[in-house]
Amino acid sequence: MSTPEFINNKSAIYPWVNYTDPDYFEVFISDSGLENWEHYGTFKYPLSKSPIIIDDKLTAGKTYYFKVRSIAGKNLENESDPVMFISGPPKLTSSEIEKILEDRNSHKYSFDKNFYSYHRFYSWNENNGETSVFIQNTKTSVEKLVEINSFNPAWSPVENLIAYRSDNVIIQVENKNYRPALISLYNPTSDTIIRLTENKFSTDLSWSHDGKWIIFISDFQDGKEFNIWKVNVSTKEKYLVARDIGGLENMGIISDRSARNPIFSKDGSQISFQRRTNNSRYHPFNLFTVPSSGGVIRELTNSYWDDTYPDFSKNGEFISFISNRTGENQVWCLNLNSKLLFQITDY
Repeated sequence: MSTPEFINNKSAIYPWVNYTDPDYFEVFISDSGLENWEHYGTFKYPLSKSPIIIDDKLTAGKTYYFKVRSIAGKNLENESDPVMFISGPPKLTSSEIEKILEDRNSHKYSFDKNFYSYHRFYSWNENNGETSVFIQNTKTSVEKLVEINSFNPAWSPVENLIAYRSDNVIIQVENKNYRPALISLYNPTSDTIIRLTENKFSTDLSWSHDGKWIIFISDFQDGKEFNIWKVNVSTKEKYLVARDIGGLENMGIISDRSARNPIFSKDGSQISFQRRTNNSRYHPFNLFTVPSSGGVIRELTNSYWDDTYPDFSKNGEFISFISNRTGENQVWCLNLNSKLLFQITDY
């Protein structure tokens, strides 16, 4: 049975107590979200004398939530954050895990492995500088600056082209200087730069698997939030994929309340992304999908925790993501058919 760190049938880790040693602990369990808590048991302090042990009466594959309350004296109480775990989830094979965890868009090597890309701080103009994109020849180790004021290089999966975000253009809007963020392409063979977007703020780019499209978020239509767009790499034609969901107008920063990190499925038919929700006062990130041709936005996760950086498996059956639902950032996986969640890492 899979259990959270502080509830373990082999060893126990003490919940955090910041005022005094507790007299005892009370553990509460819920199988219906963060409500309808039931008292699970009382355990003495220290836990080495009365370890918290979970029996095998929990239903396999079901989601449970635990919290621990430490009691000191008559009136001193301290309650932990809720911790989620799934009892006895089906195990993924090593090959399935390898496919899920395969790094496909944040890879640093070019298609032919002759170049390596990265961004780092670069100083110019009397020690004034900014993060800039570089490439390095893997055979000669010669480093080349692609463009100053640029970020997040990503190689095409089918040819030697780098897509990246450039902040190196200044334009005048109503007699005021304005610096947009442009989706750009760099060809190391011809040493040329092509702008795929213009005059707006565009970021969070990602390639399609066939190298024909780049997905990104942008304020092209001057909305209150960023929308999801895609651009054809060959023709530079841009298409609106999904308008923002709305409902977070109380958050002041546009990038905080808009879709982030969109990514294509293997066959290019779907796009997954993360976006903040009103699920709690912390506005946690949850995961969504939308057809890449446009259409209805569908919710994938609905939790009180942050679910971020989605990525599709090659067969399209799973989405892996980062979540702090167990109290630490770990890699999780969602089976798109059964809707079951699986924890992949336990660091």
